[in-house]
Amino acid sequence: MTAALLDFDAHPAALTDLDRLPEDVREAAVHHLRRLVRCQQRGPVLGRRGLWDLTGCRRVYLDRDRCWRLVYQERPPLPVSESSGEIYLLAAGPRSGHQVYNTAARRLQLLTTGNPAARPTHFPTTRPLTVKDQRMPTAPSTLAQAQRIQNAVSILGPQDTVSLLRLLKSADGVLPKAELEAKSVWMSESQIDTRLDTMEEGGLIARKREAGSTLVSLTRAGREALFIQIPVTRWSSAHQGVPENGTGLGAYTEQALATLNRANTVATVMALAAYGEPAYPSEILDTALPADMNPGNLYQRLAQLEKDGLVERTGEPRHYMYELTTAGKALAEPLQAIARWAQRHLPAPARGSVTTRWTSAHSATVADPAPQRAAVAPAPALSARLTTPSAAPRLVPAAVRSPGGPSPSEQAAARAKAATLRSATTALVFSHRSAPQPAPLVSNSPAAQRR
Repeated sequence: MTAALLDFDAHPAALTDLDRLPEDVREAAVHHLRRLVRCQQRGPVLGRRGLWDLTGCRRVYLDRDRCWRLVYQERPPLPVSESSGEIYLLAAGPRSGHQVYNTAARRLQLLTTGNPAARPTHFPTTRPLTVKDQRMPTAPSTLAQAQRIQNAVSILGPQDTVSLLRLLKSADGVLPKAELEAKSVWMSESQIDTRLDTMEEGGLIARKREAGSTLVSLTRAGREALFIQIPVTRWSSAHQGVPENGTGLGAYTEQALATLNRANTVATVMALAAYGEPAYPSEILDTALPADMNPGNLYQRLAQLEKDGLVERTGEPRHYMYELTTAGKALAEPLQAIARWAQRHLPAPARGSVTTRWTSAHSATVADPAPQRAAVAPAPALSARLTTPSAAPRLVPAAVRSPGGPSPSEQAAARAKAATLRSATTALVFSHRSAPQPAPLVSNSPAAQRR
C-alpha cells in the first residue's frame, strides 16, 4: 500500500461535479485522484482553452474516448502540513464545448480575485476525506442567521406595520387607540385590531387600558425597527418601481419587505450570494437550505425571485442555473440592517433546529446507523477509495454464495408467479374488465395485447 504524499483539496462545487459524473466515470476519477495524491501520475499542463487561459492547471482523461476530464492544480503545501504539496481539484465534467475548462476558469477567476465565498477550506489527507467534508460555502451558522432574518421580516413585513410604527413615533411613541384609528383613515377598525394584535405578539408595541381607553405605545424593539427604513428604502427606490400603495419611506419599506416576506426567501438569496457563481438548484438544496425545503418549494421560490428581478436564470431547459442579479447582490445592506435588529430583539434559533438536508442525514446516520444486511457490504466512501488500494473482486460460485437456496426450478416457478401477478395488476389498473385468471404469462393474451 502506497501512502498519500500530497494533500488533497477541492473547490466546493467540484465535489458536486464528481457526484454528477456517470458511475463508471466517477470511479475512474477517484482512481486517478488516488494516483495523483500518491505521486503515481501527473497530467499534462494546460494553456489556453477556448476563451480562457488555464496556464498552471493540469488535466486528466477519465475515459478511453477522452470525453470526460479532470482539471486540477499542483499547489505548495500549507504551513501546518507535513506533505510536499497539494492537489487542488477545480472541476470535473465533459470536454464538449470546453465545458469543463470554462467551469474551471470561472472558479479559478473567483479564487484569484479573493472572493471569500469561493475560498475553500483545506482538509489534509492525514484524516479520512469524504465528499461531504467539503461543504457548500453556506455554513450552518449562516443558515441560522438567515432564519433569524426571515423571522424578523415576518414580524416587520405585514402590510401597514411600518406605517403604524411611524404614526406612533410621530406622536412621541404613545397614542390612544381611538386617535390612532382616526389617523389611520385607510384602514378599517377590524384591520387595525388585527394588525395591533400581530404587532404586540412580535414585541413591537404594548397596549395598556387606562380610564376606559386603550393606550398604544412603542416598545424599544418598535422604535429601533424604524432604523431599517433608510437602507431598505434606498434599495427599493433603486431596484423596484414606485409603490402601488402610499408614498414616502414607509411605502418603499413595506414594498421591499413584502418581497422578502416569503418562506425561505432570505435563505435562498444568501445561499446564492455565498456560492458566488451560477449554481444548479441541487447544488444549494442539500447543503445550504433548510432540511424541510423540498425541490418543488425551491423552484417556486426561484421563479418568484426571478419575477421580482433578484435572480437570473441561465442555461438550457432541465439544466438551468441561477445567480443573483445586481438587485439581488445589492440586498446585502438591507439584510445587514435587518440582521442587526433581529440580533438585538429576537432569540436565536435553538441549536440544531435549523439544519440542512445533509446535516440531518449525517446526524441520523451517526446517531442511529441504518441496519445493513450481512451479505451486502457497504460501498466504500470517497476517502477510502482515495487512500486505500482497490481490492480485486472475488468470483464466488453460486453454490457457495447461497447454500441451501432455491433450486433453478423453484426460481423459475417464482418468476412465473410474479409475472402472472403483474399481469393481473396491469389489468385491474388499466381496464374496467375483471382481472384474468392466474396463468402463464405467454397465455395471458389480454395483458399481452395491452402491452
